[in-house]
Amino acid sequence: MGRELIQVGMVAMLFYASLACTLDYPVTEAFMFFSADARDYREVGDWLLHGTATDATLLRPYLYPVVRAVASALGGAVGVWAMQAMAWLVCVICVHLAVLTVTGRRWLAWVVSTMLMLNLSLFALTYHALTEVFTAMLLSVLMLFLAGNIDRWARPRFFCSIVLQLALLSLVRPVFFPLLLVWLFVCGPLLYYQAFKATPKALFLLVLTLLPVVPQLVIMRTKHDHLGISTVGESAFRNYLFAEGYGKVNGLSFSNARVAVQDLSGSEMRRFLGEHARTFIGLYGTHLERNIYRPDGVSLELVPKYEHPRARLFMMRTNKVYTVLHVLAFLPCSWLFIMMIRRGDKGHAVLWGMAMVVTWFILLTCGISFWQRDRLVVPVVPVFLILYMITVDALLPFRRSMIKAEGSGTP
Repeated sequence: MGRELIQVGMVAMLFYASLACTLDYPVTEAFMFFSADARDYREVGDWLLHGTATDATLLRPYLYPVVRAVASALGGAVGVWAMQAMAWLVCVICVHLAVLTVTGRRWLAWVVSTMLMLNLSLFALTYHALTEVFTAMLLSVLMLFLAGNIDRWARPRFFCSIVLQLALLSLVRPVFFPLLLVWLFVCGPLLYYQAFKATPKALFLLVLTLLPVVPQLVIMRTKHDHLGISTVGESAFRNYLFAEGYGKVNGLSFSNARVAVQDLSGSEMRRFLGEHARTFIGLYGTHLERNIYRPDGVSLELVPKYEHPRARLFMMRTNKVYTVLHVLAFLPCSWLFIMMIRRGDKGHAVLWGMAMVVTWFILLTCGISFWQRDRLVVPVVPVFLILYMITVDALLPFRRSMIKAEGSGTP
């Protein structure tokens, strides 16, 4: 495994260097922080380190801003780029090793890592101080952990490790916080009650894994009088999907609708949603199509004057291929998951179940927002590439048995 790690690492670095020469992005502060979101993360980091006033803490949890601030302190824009590039490299290596661990097939591992390296949007985001690459890295580490611990799934330490990883993901992108709560309060009692009852000391480890979330809860409570880790989800829903639907019903422009919905209470929003459910369902479906199948632009062109028409066309087609894969893989993945549970193979069921839930949860939440190019989908690319590749491998024996049965004349 060590030799494989070195080989894929070397190939990935050479691949990254060739893409860097081809696309020729600058490593500068202006480019790195061109996006408003990147400037938000910088503001949160400055507030944490220097006490600079900002309201960005309402939307952006502290973990990525701290990592970015440390990288910036060590090397400025080059330091941030190096951190992002290292996250990309770790992501590629973990995806490769995860597939190799589950399937034992080197060729499948090289196929999946090559597919990830060819995602030009993920590569381009290493030149921006945004969370997508860092999130993709954390998700790939999670998948490698699941792949390498299939036989240890029932242990409290396994449960706590997943809690810690979901907590870190939540502190980078709050969209993962509901998954943390489900794993903690649904999967925990259902699957791990007896294990924790047998080893009460494991509860102390569980508390330790949740400690990273505490500072964010304190920040939100003391600075914004809000219970939670972020309001970014509520803000995105109010300012995008709900505002668009509100404007469509009332004949308002999107900008005017955004202003109009700011003073609506939660109960007023829910009542309006119920009264115009068909309108919002239609808009939600449109957003899913635009964010997943044909996103409005790709992340390799976030900054004007750095257009790459051929690369953009390649990514537009790649995103369409991804969508086809999602549709084709849904039933086989679900069928395998059910079969694993039925035959008591819960270790593999946890791997498949976690990959499926993460993939489709992130894809379905894409319908809330828009104007994000393919940034909403990019972080979960490592997860579904692993999922679909190990699903193909799991289905190969069934295919071979069918061919063998046909060849022997079995009715």
